[in-house]
Amino acid sequence: MQNISEIEELIKLISKLPGLGPKSAKRIVLKLINNREELIKPMANVLAKVYKNITRCNSCGSIKSNIEGCENCENTSKKFDKI
Repeated sequence: MQNISEIEELIKLISKLPGLGPKSAKRIVLKLINNREELIKPMANVLAKVYKNITRCNSCGSIKSNIEGCENCENTSKKFDKI
């Protein structure tokens, strides 16, 4: 594979994920490139939506939607003073 800067950058980013080293990241990138319409485009769209709409709750740290409230904090039956 040629040293194309975008590919190298993507390999570096993917290898930062837990359990993925450079070799695994390279295989993933090759799979993405070979299946660009069925993988890259939808993945890019979903990642953009996740970036825009998903965050952590300021109170409890749970992952939540920006559109909806935090399920953990809104659940009145939970007792936060107990483990």
